[in-house]
This record gives sequence, structure tokens and C-alpha cells, in this order.
Amino acid sequence: MKKIRSLYFICFLAILVIAFCFIAFNFVQGQAKIQKGKPPHAGNEKYAWSVVILDGFDIQVPGPCTYDVGGAHQGWIFNDSDPDVMARVEIRIAPFDDGVEMYWTRFYLELFPPIQIDLDIVDHEAHFYNERPDEEMCIYPEDYPGQYPELNPYSLLRFMQDELHPHSGYESVYFRFNSALSVNQDEVDYRLWSIQHKHEHLKFLCDIFGRAPNMFKPATCEELNLFEYSHIEFGGDYDYGYIQRLNEDMWKIVGIRVDKPGWATDWYQICELTEINKKKTSASYDAIFSSQGSMDIGFQILYIRTKQ
Repeated sequence: MKKIRSLYFICFLAILVIAFCFIAFNFVQGQAKIQKGKPPHAGNEKYAWSVVILDGFDIQVPGPCTYDVGGAHQGWIFNDSDPDVMARVEIRIAPFDDGVEMYWTRFYLELFPPIQIDLDIVDHEAHFYNERPDEEMCIYPEDYPGQYPELNPYSLLRFMQDELHPHSGYESVYFRFNSALSVNQDEVDYRLWSIQHKHEHLKFLCDIFGRAPNMFKPATCEELNLFEYSHIEFGGDYDYGYIQRLNEDMWKIVGIRVDKPGWATDWYQICELTEINKKKTSASYDAIFSSQGSMDIGFQILYIRTKQ
């Protein structure tokens, strides 16, 4: 009899543990769903980072400059301690062809509202992908000027040029500036470069990003909660500029308008329903890559570290 009671007790405890785990998981997922802006700091960082977008180039910030060193460097400074700013510099590693591990340095900057930037791009051309012609369109907020119809692929470049980013309703705008790839970490480790060393390879990617979908067991398109407008990605390959170490704690990212222009892509999400059984469905999404364009943009950006 005691064994039976013990077995019942163990089963009861197991049910309670499973129930508490399920509740906690749902709570965490719910918090992730409603959280906006910069995620919590992971801690254990040796340095704090500040980023300066220098004035006089094609990435500008509305309002007066907030950083000035004797007129030599003037621009707008953003600190990682700001809840609307995420700034990082890190060594990345990943397996590539044949499983060979490659290293690179990544300089990262993400800006959240109410911070906005102005992109003064030079646009060249734009076209639709023609992969799904019946669904290709550029979808932007209603207050975007009506003279640029949604079926015009140049709307991508004009939206980039004419609006401040992230536009109202968008989540953030982020930049990733990458060094070259190498099997030898010492070649691409920003911490090992000598003063005034110029790394002649720069690849950059920018994402004007909307809301992330709710992927926690959505059953309907409404629960999936897709972003209603187009996302924009743009960037340039490894010959777009260079990275230079100015002193012990400062690096400069230089993007130069080149003969080989950068690219820009418009894409948006559509809901897709899957029938699990007669009473249950599951909602997921597909990405529609709508228009592609080419453009140039010039910029100079400082990354400054301070020991914590």
C-alpha cells in the first residue's frame, strides 16, 4: 500500500512540475512577444561601446551634432548604455565550405525609435524579381507620398531616400560592418591591428526592420501578427570601403561610393495556413521578395571603446 501511495505522490509531483514548466514557458513567450526595443544586456562585457556617425556624409541624424573633437571629428554619438541603442564589436566564427572555420570582426549598431536617421542614397535602378509577379509590390505606410504607387519598384529607393528611418511603425534600423573572412583569426581581429592599420575589406548590411512575427503556436493569421509593410535590406560587398584603427580605442568604418554599387531589396511577409486536422490549423509565413535596386551610399562611422 505504501508503494502505491508513493507512486501516486510521485505522479502528482511530476504533473505539478510539468504544469509549472508549461506556465513558465508561456509566460516567457508572452513576454518575448510584447517586448519591444533593445533586449536586456547580457553582461560580462569588458568594454562599453560608443558609436559616432560623422557629419558630412550620406548617413545623417536630424538635429545638431552631439560629438565634436576640435572640429576634427564632428557628428552624432550613440552610447550602448542608452536603452534605444545597441552597439557591439565582436569576433565571429562559423564553418564555411568543407567545414573550414572562418573568422571575421563584426561592428554592430542598432537604433530604436525615437532615434531616426536620414539616408542620402544615390539611386541607380530598380526592378521586380518576377518570381511571383501577381504578388510583387512595395508596401509602405499610408502617409508615404502617394505619387510613388506600390507597383513601382523604384518605391523601394524613394522610400529609403525620402523618409527618416526607422519610419513610424517600424521596429529598428541596424548596421553590420564586417571585415574580410580568414582562417587566420590574427589577420581579421580588430584588437590586434596596429595603430593606423587600414583593413582594406569592408562588407556592410543594413536592415530597416519591422515587427517580428509571433511564432508561438499561432493558429490563425491574426495570431501570427505579421508586419504589414515591406522590410528593406541594403548593403555592399567586401570592396565597398575599409576599416581603420585610429588609436588604441577607436576604429573608423569608411564606406566609399564605388564603381560597383551597393544593392537594396524590398520584401514582405504573407500568411500561410496549414490544416492539422478538421478542427485545428497552424499559421506560418512566407517571404515575398518583391523589388531589387542598386544604389550608392557614403559614410564614416567611429567605434569607440571604454574600459568598464
